[in-house]
Amino acid sequence: MEAWIGNGCLAVEYNGYKQLIQIVVKREQERILGLVGGDVRVFNALIHVMICAGLADGLFLAEIKDWYPEEWGMIHSYAKKHAVSGVQRTDFLTGLLKDAAQDILTGTEKLHVLYPDIIKEYMFLYYLDGDDIVELSRKLWNTVPEDYNAFLGRCLTDFQHEDHLIAFIREQSSDYGNLNAMAVRQSLLAFKIIASEEDARYFLQRDLEEYKYWKEVPVTAENSELCLQGLYLCVRQLFGWSRQESFEAIDLVVSFEAVGGLCVTKVQHLLEFAHYLIEKDCVTSAQNVIRKAEAALADLGDSEEKKELYLSIQREIIVSDVYYKKWDDIEKRQKEITQNTNFSNERQSELYAYVLFSGALKCQETLEWSGEHLLMFTDALQDYAEDYAAGRRGIYFNDKVHYYYLHAKLISTEVTATGAFLAGMREIALKWIDGLIDEIKNNMMISDFAGLLVGARALKVGFDDSVTDEMTAAYLEEADELLACYPDSELLAEKTIDLWETAYGEQYKSLYPEI
Repeated sequence: MEAWIGNGCLAVEYNGYKQLIQIVVKREQERILGLVGGDVRVFNALIHVMICAGLADGLFLAEIKDWYPEEWGMIHSYAKKHAVSGVQRTDFLTGLLKDAAQDILTGTEKLHVLYPDIIKEYMFLYYLDGDDIVELSRKLWNTVPEDYNAFLGRCLTDFQHEDHLIAFIREQSSDYGNLNAMAVRQSLLAFKIIASEEDARYFLQRDLEEYKYWKEVPVTAENSELCLQGLYLCVRQLFGWSRQESFEAIDLVVSFEAVGGLCVTKVQHLLEFAHYLIEKDCVTSAQNVIRKAEAALADLGDSEEKKELYLSIQREIIVSDVYYKKWDDIEKRQKEITQNTNFSNERQSELYAYVLFSGALKCQETLEWSGEHLLMFTDALQDYAEDYAAGRRGIYFNDKVHYYYLHAKLISTEVTATGAFLAGMREIALKWIDGLIDEIKNNMMISDFAGLLVGARALKVGFDDSVTDEMTAAYLEEADELLACYPDSELLAEKTIDLWETAYGEQYKSLYPEI
């Protein structure tokens, strides 16, 4: 908007977002230069102070004076030349800093930089050269290391081709002694936006270089957490490139000598790898990772975390067994899971429900609609819900568990209603669908339930010949209203598409003349 106004309210075209940001920064440059009468040295000092103050929740004037004496000296000298001594000079100095940073917060001697983060990051990259970054980093890593690490990480993530910053971070971390630089370096393994074939080649080469770095880092007590995280991020990136090296990297995670809390983290990473492979239908590879995760889990002492990880592993095993149709194994494992779950523990109850829901969902995805197999999961969730409602056992039944139960019921209702409809039991099929709709509607609406409601509406439109065009239009309007309330819900978007597709299909069929 500001760029449009600055262009005389005419349309502005840019080659990319960096060009737009650069114009905004240059306009700010002219404004700040105007505040200091065009004095470039004072301008540079102000920019340095603003960058430092913008890393965290501002800086007090005393902190600027102590931490950045050179910059403070230039700004203070300018104030001495242009303001009367005493209180007026202090007010002038404070006002100059706040005006430069567009700090509109009053009643405090703390300098806040109120630019958006993306502008702060670009100012850092635009105004600081290699020597400036080295000098400033030395100060910031000594004063606000965590804030500075997070800031540099955002710079590398938002501006992924800044080779001078990449070179600086790699140089600082090359001898494995600067733990701060090593932490920032992990941002090079963040998810990337690939806009061209040239981008793909560039990022692939960079990821392979990062993998080489992290697998060669000598692990110490001080850097072990960073090293494990680095290998984990390498696996994620190599998965994205479908590189064989990803399995080598997984083996490095498996062989990583973790101690303390890192033992749990290691199992969590292996579980995430297995989950990714299963979702991509690389089930044989996933089962190999699962076995390694089970071995790592066995090394953990008894704890609530171990029980939760056990249930998470069972989820991956169950889903892979559905893929290979190992129904006898699944039945035995399901009984074992039920026996080993503490239903008075909220997290274990959630995971138990998630295991059953995942099995039902995998049956749907693999078109394994045999009532015997699908209902193995959905009936267990139905029993769980009924036990809770009747107070038969002390179990948790929160929104997550409720969602898993209702979603599984939507899957089973579609299957059983289809079977009933084909068997000529139309009224029974419609009774099940209407019952599901009523059950969902009787809950306080949240985004997940909204998607299930629209999905159930789609079933009704598809099965119930008595649904009129007016009723269908009302369902579609309801779906649009829910989308307006929950625009980020993937399930709601998916089920809304199903509803539209079903509605158009039914309307199209009604146009055929009867013979």
